[in-house]
Amino acid sequence: MSQTRTTLRERVVYNIARTDKTTEIDSFLDAGIVELCKRHNFTELKLVDSDIDLEQLSLSFTDGSWTASTSVLNADPGTFSDYSFKPGDFIAISAGTGVTVGDYRLTAADDDSITLATSLGDDDLNDVAATSIWAGHAADLPARTRKVHDDVRFIDGTSSYGITIRPRSWFLDRWPNVAEFVTTGPPTVCYVDERNKKLYYGPLGDDASNTIRVTVDRDPTLFVADATECSVELLEQSLIEWTTASILDSIEEYEKAKVFWNRASGSLAAAIQTDKQRSSKHVAQGFDAVKERGGRSTNAEPWNDPFVKR
Repeated sequence: MSQTRTTLRERVVYNIARTDKTTEIDSFLDAGIVELCKRHNFTELKLVDSDIDLEQLSLSFTDGSWTASTSVLNADPGTFSDYSFKPGDFIAISAGTGVTVGDYRLTAADDDSITLATSLGDDDLNDVAATSIWAGHAADLPARTRKVHDDVRFIDGTSSYGITIRPRSWFLDRWPNVAEFVTTGPPTVCYVDERNKKLYYGPLGDDASNTIRVTVDRDPTLFVADATECSVELLEQSLIEWTTASILDSIEEYEKAKVFWNRASGSLAAAIQTDKQRSSKHVAQGFDAVKERGGRSTNAEPWNDPFVKR
């Protein structure tokens, strides 16, 4: 008869000799695997294709107020409350005295008004109508992405175009004032938004139903509540001890926590040494490269706005 393996949570409970911290243990296990991987660059390298589609935000008004001097279009209070502006979004203007019906790019928005990149007319108006805002122009990034590599590609059928990653601040400062941003054609630049886990690009291109191809480093899979093994090979013992130390530290049992911090460091060093001696895939390869250069791996840097420190 086979014996059921003890879960990671149960092993931490045994170490701390308390059964009232099971909820905290699950969150600390997740935090532990992220922290250990971040420190020592244990990541999964993944090539992903993400379909890109514009999202249509339906809205309807017929009495929009256009102020020519500020390029602001006002509507009833709260008209745009469900909309969050992103560079490159545009609104479909359907009517207005002397207005050319069509799509107009936005440069800013709040709950009650939007600012347009192109004028609706030289005179103030009170009868502007609109039907929708087109938003999105983004590719979803995989869950747990830590860093986006520089080789981002736009796939249009059988053609492939390189896209330059820029800081979000660079993107926002220039959109839509650079001519190529407001013309059709394949995207040329993009920025990474860590809050929404998306890669925003511009210009929109001739056809939004294409693909962005991106290579990312991402953290390993987190745990289910009853996990019996670590998702990263060789890190299990260090993770158990790291989690134990974190729990003990949180309940102010500092001396006991210190013991397990030391154990976790020793287990990690032993795991890296074991990994070095193997002829198969090296889990700790990134860590070794850091030590050889005497510095920190660039792959361990935050992946949001990769060229700007906030």
